[in-house]
Amino acid sequence: MPSVFSDSREIAKLAMSELLKASPESLLFIEWFNPSIDWSSVKRDMARDIAAMHGLPFKTIAPAAADFADQARLVKRIAETIRSMPKPCGIFAVTDLIGVAAVAAARKAGAEIPEDVAVVSVDDDPEICENCNPTLTSVRPDFYRLGFSAGRMLAKFSKDGIPENVNVSPLGVVRRASTQSMRKYDRKVALAMEQIRLKACEGISPGDVARTFGISRRMVELRFKAATGKTIGEAILERKLAVACDYLADGKSSVSAIANFCGWEGDIAFRKAFKSRFGISPLKWRTFAARNPA
Repeated sequence: MPSVFSDSREIAKLAMSELLKASPESLLFIEWFNPSIDWSSVKRDMARDIAAMHGLPFKTIAPAAADFADQARLVKRIAETIRSMPKPCGIFAVTDLIGVAAVAAARKAGAEIPEDVAVVSVDDDPEICENCNPTLTSVRPDFYRLGFSAGRMLAKFSKDGIPENVNVSPLGVVRRASTQSMRKYDRKVALAMEQIRLKACEGISPGDVARTFGISRRMVELRFKAATGKTIGEAILERKLAVACDYLADGKSSVSAIANFCGWEGDIAFRKAFKSRFGISPLKWRTFAARNPA
């Protein structure tokens, strides 16, 4: 029967690209308990090819069904493999639930996240990713287009006969604390970046972020920019605009509502900041996004 799939090859490319930013010495892929399932095996094979292109050691773990029934057993098995991997190590987990197990396993193995072990998973389930400690970076599928494509396939099936399979590209990587994107890793800066990610739209200021360091504001700004290449204010604005783009692409909220939700005092200030960054208005960006979906 024809089916609609989230493009596993593209998901693997995004996940591996995120892990490679940390300059790992090795890579580990944790697959589904039945590795013959296409959405697991295709990701594994793509990840292996990318690792080979970069000359990096690559291992896979195929948990048994019993491992999923016993979380402690799964964590122990992953931890044993992590201990044997050259560090830093990048882990690509095929689902968010396995990603949570990988994070727990890294901690059990005595590894720091993301300095020693970086983890990327798939599905971007907020309940899972945001409640993981540290929070879990994940590739976000385009669930809206998956549903739309399935409906269109069903209509075509009833009208024209059996349609072809459809692959839907993922939306992108939602970066959280389990990976890093800094020039030079700094745990304090990483915690500050996580604070910005979570609270940028709630009105957090550069001063609020700087106070968490316990040193002078000037020293904080120098340390932050050395690690990230941007000021604290720039990082806050970047996060607010990223959230705004997500809402614009969704198409369900007005520009005024998005401006308010993302922390601007009015839509005029939001429009100005958006155009300064992207060169077009929020409405034009929304139109472009609708015509050119990910």
